[in-house]
Amino acid sequence: MSRTIFCTFLQREAEGQDFQLY
Repeated sequence: MSRTIFCTFLQREAEGQDFQLY
């Protein structure tokens, strides 16, 4: 379960970085 939350967190971080880049 922690793994799923961690993956979701990474995905949100990646999306945030993408928005900052563009």
